[in-house]
Amino acid sequence: IQFPASFSRSSDGRRLAAFVDSLATNAPEISVSVEVRAFDLMTTAFARFLLERGIRFVVVERSGQPDTFANWQAAAESTGTRLPLHIRLIGNDRDPLPDDKLIRRPQEELLDKWAKRIADLLKDGTDVFCYVHNPFEGHAPETVRRLLARIGQYLPLPDWNPAVGRPAGEEDSGQLSLF
Repeated sequence: IQFPASFSRSSDGRRLAAFVDSLATNAPEISVSVEVRAFDLMTTAFARFLLERGIRFVVVERSGQPDTFANWQAAAESTGTRLPLHIRLIGNDRDPLPDDKLIRRPQEELLDKWAKRIADLLKDGTDVFCYVHNPFEGHAPETVRRLLARIGQYLPLPDWNPAVGRPAGEEDSGQLSLF
């Protein structure tokens, strides 16, 4: 679940708490992650509140937004939670790139930072789900390959090489078909 920046603790905290408690009580079998964009919800206390209820706190790497990884980490340690971590590498989505075909905005330091974090989490037994948005570097599939190569410097990873060609006769619409 992604909440906009206008959905904040100060304006919507009670409704959010009631909603989260309702999910935890009435649908504990549903795997839920929550991404917030209001700074007053990007806290260790809110991450802990979610984790205590079996709901994941999404950590986002986005220009103009604080790094909440330490908040998630402190909350996970204090609750003893081993829920998977959901990461979204968004980058600078306020400064559009001309297209999404190439790496146009390399993020070497950020990739190094996240590779180390992800490798450490995997070594500790925490599953990680990482989403990469095209604005992060310009071409998400290549960013994923670059991130995997860096993680592979810390621990062995299974081969990951999805086919990138399109089936014979399929029109080049810029989007690969799922079917």
